[in-house]
Formats: sequence, C-alpha cells, structure tokens
Amino acid sequence: MRLKELGADLLRHSRYVWAAVLVFAVSLYMGFANADQFMNYMRAQIEGIQGIVENIQGKDHFQWWLFAVIFLNNAIKTVLVVLAGALLGLPPIVFLVINGLLLGFLFANKSPNVTYGDMLLAIVPHGIIEIPALLLGAAYGIRLGWLILQFMISLAVPGRRKQAVADLKEFFERLPALIAVLIGALLLAAVVESTLTFALVSR
Repeated sequence: MRLKELGADLLRHSRYVWAAVLVFAVSLYMGFANADQFMNYMRAQIEGIQGIVENIQGKDHFQWWLFAVIFLNNAIKTVLVVLAGALLGLPPIVFLVINGLLLGFLFANKSPNVTYGDMLLAIVPHGIIEIPALLLGAAYGIRLGWLILQFMISLAVPGRRKQAVADLKEFFERLPALIAVLIGALLLAAVVESTLTFALVSR
C-alpha cells in the first residue's frame, strides 16, 4: 500500500522529477561541451574512484567487493541526498550537477580507440536503473528543501502553518517507501554493474 501511495505521490509532484532531470541534463551537456574548464576537478573525482577500485582489485572475490562498493556508495549517497535536501534543496542540486558534469566529461574525454557505442555499452545496462534512482532521490531532496522553505515562511504567516506542517508530515510518511524503492533499485543496479557491465567492459 505504501508503494502505491508513493506512486501517486510521485505523479502528483512530478515537477520535482522534471526539475532534477533538467539540472542533470544541463550539467551533462556542460561537462561534455566545456570539458577543459572542469579538467582538474573531474580528473580528481575519477582518480578517487579509480583509487577505490585499485584497493579492492587484489582481493579474493573481486566482483563481490565491487558489488559491495558500488551498492554502498550509491545507496548511502542517495539516501543522504534526500535527507540533505532539508538544507533548502541545495545538496541535491549540487549532487546532480557533479554527476552530470562527470558523465559529460567522461564522454568528452574518451580514449581514441573507444567509440561512443562502447561508452554506452559500459553505462546503459546498469545506468537505466541507477540514473533514474539517483534522479528520484535528488527530486525528493529538492522537494524536501521546498517544503522546509514553505515551513519557514509559514512561521511568519500563521495561516499557512497548518498546511506547511501537513505537507512535511506527508513527506516523511512517504520517506520509508521511497528509501526502500531507492535501495532496491540501486541494489539491482549494483548487481548488473558488477556482473553484466563488468563482463562487457572486460571482454
């Protein structure tokens, strides 16, 4: 029942999802079109990811370690992004911008012997699950920021306080179902990335 309510809630507040998609899409384009401007920062991000992979590469059952790292990294970050939306929605927007820039940068700086088809093959299998989950988490984080702002305004306008409190209460009632959906989707994405994507990239 909670999941059904979450679905209805998502449709009712789909504007936040579209806002998250827009921020991500613009950031992806900026990362692709202006890769040189973000070179140092993006390389630092990529080196950080590579460092994590190198740390587990020599371990037994590498793919299990890879799955755990991917899942925990994405799940923890996405849940935190939802909750950090309480800071007036700014952390989710920053999260979307960084991820969009990074993906755009990767496409702009692919190796000459790697085609765009190869890049898509390395991203799409898990990305069709992972990216919508990240967008959904960020969208709800942005929504929480808006609700907090509305509540702050209502402190000066008593007539709006009851509705502001009701909206916040409804948000937190939906939160357990949202987190369950996000974790489930990211769990599936991590399985795909550590198996199918890994096999495609390694061939």
